[in-house]
Amino acid sequence: MGRALSQLGEDLDEAIDELRGVAHGLHPQILTDHGLVAALAHVARAAACPVDVASTGVGRHPAQLESAIYYGCREAIQNATKHGGPSVRISIFLRRTRTASPSVAFEVSDDGSGFDVATAKSGRGLRHMRDRMALLGCRLSIDPKAGVGTVVSGALPHR
Repeated sequence: MGRALSQLGEDLDEAIDELRGVAHGLHPQILTDHGLVAALAHVARAAACPVDVASTGVGRHPAQLESAIYYGCREAIQNATKHGGPSVRISIFLRRTRTASPSVAFEVSDDGSGFDVATAKSGRGLRHMRDRMALLGCRLSIDPKAGVGTVVSGALPHR
């Protein structure tokens, strides 16, 4: 019975997070007006734990690309806050690559408790993040290390 109630609570938390996202609009106004770095800095200031945001060469990009990275980073922040332990710290780094196929790369890392991939259940948030990124041709990586933290990273091609 206790496990069923715990699962119900987790499902409810995820549903509330999704509802909040819809209630705030599919594309937040700060993202529209000021771009990805400003929007993530705004999320960082409102987070329940310390979040640092840094960037190199990231300007404005198509709305679909900015939205995918924004929501992917936001999901990683929520997961780290929820599962990383009481003193978790999170860092976000964004950069524009200038290779043969330019892209916007992101990395969200935390120093939380991490998790074991073999025993972790994948929630809807991670599934939505993977789906959104895959639609845009993103190389998404989720690299957890039990007891050390987690790094979520990817690069979206800039066409």
